[in-house]
Amino acid sequence: MNSLINQRFNAIEEQLLQSAHVAYYQIIRKEMIALSGKIRLKVSFSNGDVAEFFEYVTVKNKAVQIEKYSFHWQTAQGELKSRWDNAPHHLELPNAPHHKHNADLSVIGVGEKIDVFYALKFIEQHDQ
Repeated sequence: MNSLINQRFNAIEEQLLQSAHVAYYQIIRKEMIALSGKIRLKVSFSNGDVAEFFEYVTVKNKAVQIEKYSFHWQTAQGELKSRWDNAPHHLELPNAPHHKHNADLSVIGVGEKIDVFYALKFIEQHDQ
């Protein structure tokens, strides 16, 4: 187990515990080996919305690097609100493969750093 990855995953859980918008979360998968780790979480929000957060990280040059991610946010009825991911299926967009799927089914490129903390903060700010 890598202490840097363990610290990151613990920080994610701590952020979820401290959020006034999170009603419940469940760790679906959490794996750590020497230089990589995966975490998948299901989060229920106080307004009934749900999200699934996934990160695959590695350690390079003594720092955690996010290699793959997907942060999917939807209503309790299953309607997409937003999804951020870096799957290589929209390579025509700026900053590919990083992109965001919107509720209206449009897809846009994203330039800012996307991680669990960003997605959670976005959801908290747009929680309606």
